[in-house]
Amino acid sequence: MPDPFASPKRRIARARQHTENIKTGVGTFFQSRPYAQVAERNARGFEEHKIKLTRPIPDEITDLAYEVIEALRSALDQAVHPVAIACGVKRPDLIHFPMADNATDFENVLKGRVKDLPPDIVALFRSFQPYQGGNELIWALNRVRRQGTHRLIVPVGTVNGAVVGNFQQSSPLPLTVYTTPKWDSEKNEVIYAVTGPHSNLQYKFEIAFYIAFGQVEGALASEAVIETLEDMAAEVERLVLAIEAESRRLSIIN
Repeated sequence: MPDPFASPKRRIARARQHTENIKTGVGTFFQSRPYAQVAERNARGFEEHKIKLTRPIPDEITDLAYEVIEALRSALDQAVHPVAIACGVKRPDLIHFPMADNATDFENVLKGRVKDLPPDIVALFRSFQPYQGGNELIWALNRVRRQGTHRLIVPVGTVNGAVVGNFQQSSPLPLTVYTTPKWDSEKNEVIYAVTGPHSNLQYKFEIAFYIAFGQVEGALASEAVIETLEDMAAEVERLVLAIEAESRRLSIIN
């Protein structure tokens, strides 16, 4: 007999494969050294020494990240669908995995969207707490899915090292060295020192990159993308398996 939960399980497996492809794509992209060390004159005439990304993250990486989110959200809905059919719900296509922005709204969703399902299944959904202040990961998954892909992910660079050198300046302007330089995701750069004009700045540093969520709603902003997608896949799988186990325990699905 076919597994009624085969489809959501495939969606989770697909999401994980996409995440692996993101890892490979990100690694290849940053190994190509898509950044440069530059010194740019600012409006005050000082030289800003920075590391600047010269190429954007490939669109296919952003597309893959969004497809992971879509697949995981779809897996939750697809896990509820066979339960609705087995329970004889008249319009199973209208039954979706319940989510809300807060606990109060979630109770209203349970009373409306899944009211025709058995009380034990509804109680299971309630235990998942898929709302802000409950299961933040699942709530965030739903919020991000409702957004477009623009600036879904952004590169983040971290610099470690020491700045040393011999400075030749036309005027006694101070030197500023940032011991913990912060990446500017809007400009795709990090400034690690500011000097007067014509300075001979010698430096050693190491730079590492990762990708983070950009302009997104909810708790995911600035969170590392790959690790978050992996956590989401694990959590969605946990919920899908719980729905399957409970529906079999109740003999809704054999």
